[in-house]
Amino acid sequence: RYNNHTIQDVPTKVMDNVAAVSSNSGTTAIVKRDGTVWVTGKSVSSWDVSYSSFTKIMDGAAVPSASGKPTVGGFSDVTQDSYYADAVLWATNSAIAKGTSANTFSPNDSCTKAEILTFIWRAAGEPTPTISNPFSDVPGGSYYYQAALWAYQNGIVSGPTFAGKTPCTRSLAVTCLWKAVGSPSVSPANQFSDVSSGANYAQAVAWAVNSGVTNGMATNIFSPNAVCSR
Repeated sequence: RYNNHTIQDVPTKVMDNVAAVSSNSGTTAIVKRDGTVWVTGKSVSSWDVSYSSFTKIMDGAAVPSASGKPTVGGFSDVTQDSYYADAVLWATNSAIAKGTSANTFSPNDSCTKAEILTFIWRAAGEPTPTISNPFSDVPGGSYYYQAALWAYQNGIVSGPTFAGKTPCTRSLAVTCLWKAVGSPSVSPANQFSDVSSGANYAQAVAWAVNSGVTNGMATNIFSPNAVCSR
């Protein structure tokens, strides 16, 4: 018994999805996979404060990953030193994207055409399309329904079918982004051996590189057919 609290004589589960635990003679702190911090016992800042049961005291803590590196956003698979860490935080905090589970973002999963256009539509403020559904393969209840119609209405995509499950290639991603910002005129610079000046995505590639959206995969390779990850 400690401070009128009963000591458990046998191991007892108190919480699920725990990432880390720290304890001393008076306090136990738990960091969960979702980035929340819970404490019980004497307060670490004042001996005049105590928690009789586990109490959440903060959100957004860095969660240890399997590699031991600090993570961000409560995602065990996004470490702070990942080049996309800030982008993931921005996307999730802005409700543009969300995790694939409570504590995973799955950054290396392939991205589909439906996903990339939904991300772009959300980043644009989720404007409501004012046209009827032009696609034969976009059901009304699909998560990308409004994004698909908005993209069609704004000339980002075309055709009688949407093919939302199609893997999003690098050329498709930059083309959708380029069209979403008004298709600014850019003179294609023949800096990539795998992007011909006559390719329908040549201006989009040049715009993306000039705008700092992306770079080539190598000195003179863009890899337009490589599939984008989340």
